[in-house]
Amino acid sequence: MESGPSKIDLNIQLMQMTEKIRRLESLIDVTAIISSVLDLEELLMLVMEKAQTVMCARASSVLLLNEQTGRLECEVALGDVGSVVRQKVSLELGQGIAGWVAEQGEPLLVADAQNDPRFDARSDVDTGFYTQSVLAVPLKVKNKIIGVAEVLNPIDECGFTESDLQLFMTF
Repeated sequence: MESGPSKIDLNIQLMQMTEKIRRLESLIDVTAIISSVLDLEELLMLVMEKAQTVMCARASSVLLLNEQTGRLECEVALGDVGSVVRQKVSLELGQGIAGWVAEQGEPLLVADAQNDPRFDARSDVDTGFYTQSVLAVPLKVKNKIIGVAEVLNPIDECGFTESDLQLFMTF
């Protein structure tokens, strides 16, 4: 005799569905933010605050490509050492995880940053931050890379997932 899903299975499915709805609601919120804010710095700050919350991350940042210098410069940095990060972090294309993402134009999930060859520990040394895990996505306008957005160090111990990366790319 076959039985249907158990109450536990149904509760897990309900929790997963509720989480998906919460994340979709956040995307709707971001759409409203984008259509109502004219100042770029304010817009980036609001979107990254929302992204950091939805992604359950300890920190987030946006690095924009300076056309004159060819460097990624930190425009927004949220988290415990955000103000220090904003003052001190500037990367060459190809340098660090963000530099790799900008150079390759591809999103990246790095579960263990400290052991990834693309990771550049100088930013951690300069800021006092300890990077464990990173989701990084290129920011593009008309297929041209203009910067990189990152969320760092998930609050829960499970780490970031491919599903998280897909959601962050949507942001």
